[in-house]
Amino acid sequence: MKKEEILELSRKENKNKDLAYMEVDNKAYKFAAMAMFILTAVYFVLEIALKDTINYGWYSLIALFSLVVNGIRAGYSKNKVCILAAIIWAVCTIIFTYQYISSLL
Repeated sequence: MKKEEILELSRKENKNKDLAYMEVDNKAYKFAAMAMFILTAVYFVLEIALKDTINYGWYSLIALFSLVVNGIRAGYSKNKVCILAAIIWAVCTIIFTYQYISSLL
């Protein structure tokens, strides 16, 4: 294959997207997720220390985020670990949402 043919196939496969931008974008999502988890952990500690209560709303959002990430990965890769993780996060999302709504009532 010639260089031009390889480049053309790559462009078609990636739909003319910049691969470097896609990699940076992927890293940005990972760092955003880590920051979200860290901030949630800080909130968890503060709630326990200062109010002696737990706001399950935060945890339902974190669980939902993880559910979506693992669900999309499972859908594309059919990886059993991702499927199991998506199921576990779905259960966690339901439990945390139920706890949050119950605490409001």
